[in-house]
Amino acid sequence: MLSILAVWYEGMEKHAKEEALAPGSKTGDRSPYVKVDGELTFSKDDGRDLTAKVQEVLRKKFIRGLSKKVRGLSSNTPYACNGVYNTEGAEDKLTVVCLYNKGSSS
Repeated sequence: MLSILAVWYEGMEKHAKEEALAPGSKTGDRSPYVKVDGELTFSKDDGRDLTAKVQEVLRKKFIRGLSKKVRGLSSNTPYACNGVYNTEGAEDKLTVVCLYNKGSSS
């Protein structure tokens, strides 16, 4: 079982949103962040609220990648999450991104 005691870092969520809007903009070889993300599309007539859709992204796309990517990070690793819900196009698309600061620990 994966156990990491990450700590929400106020202000870092804007970096997560930037990464959701422009993948690679906040991550890369020199980035201090480990990125865990997920994305799903939803039909225009899907009547579920945004909370239910976020939960589905987390359940289907996010959890598997989380354990692989954050394994080895120290406890108290700063992190933040954000996302983008895009309604342009034939289907709606929800992208959720969490960034973990691999270069920082408390």
